[in-house]
Formats: sequence, structure tokens, C-alpha cells
Amino acid sequence: MQKLLIAGSSGQAKITIDIIERVGTHRIVGLLDASRPVGEETFGYPIVGTTQDVAACAAKLGADSVFVAIGDNSVRKRVVEEIRAAAPDLDFPSVIHPSACIGRDVNVGPGVFMSAGVIINSAVEVAEGSLISANASLDHDSSIG
Repeated sequence: MQKLLIAGSSGQAKITIDIIERVGTHRIVGLLDASRPVGEETFGYPIVGTTQDVAACAAKLGADSVFVAIGDNSVRKRVVEEIRAAAPDLDFPSVIHPSACIGRDVNVGPGVFMSAGVIINSAVEVAEGSLISANASLDHDSSIG
């Protein structure tokens, strides 16, 4: 099971934690957040540093992946770029709620988030880092990024 750091610790992180626990493919080893002190917790997971500390935190905790759980698109994009520059070997898994319905020939990029009730019909392109909230749907032959 991959060990995962989560960048963020607020509302989007809470939803992300819930999905990761339900799916069970990753073990969360800590949260990265510059706005809260090390040691504070969200849902029992500690803040272990900031995104600037990602390489050191990953090495210390044995993390091989990171998910950016930040709702603001521009901030999320910037944080992904910072993490990639600081720790290029970390994997960016997608987090997909078990109730999401994903059709045939759908391409899901790395670091994608899909909440409960999402419907993605066939032949859809979901670009890296996309955030698709509860009960949203994408119809056939479309793309989102």
C-alpha cells in the first residue's frame, strides 16, 4: 500500500481523507499545510510540515505519493508545480469516490479528484489535477481540465 501525503487540511482535505479511507489503496502518513502548526490534526492525521518541506517529509515518513487537496484551482495548480519541482519522484494518484460512475474509454489524468455521485460518460478526457465535485456529470466525447 502506497504511503500518501496530503497537501491541504481544510474542507477539500476532509472530503479527500474520507474517500481515501473508503477506497483503501493508500495509507495517509501526514498533511502539509503552511497555515497550521505542525502537530495539529484533521480527522486524526497530523500536520507534518508545509509544501516547501514535501521532500523532507516524504523521506522521513516513507511517502511515495502526494495528493493536493486544495479547492482553489489556481492555488492547487501552483502547489502541484511546487511539489513536482521539489520532489519529482512522488506519484500523484487520483482520488475517486467508490460511487463515481466512469464509462468506457475515459482517460483520467494524475491527481484528479472525483467526489460522490460523479458520472463520467464514455470517451471523456479528464485532465491532470481536475476537481469534479459531488453529483457532477460529464457527457460523452468531452474534456475537462
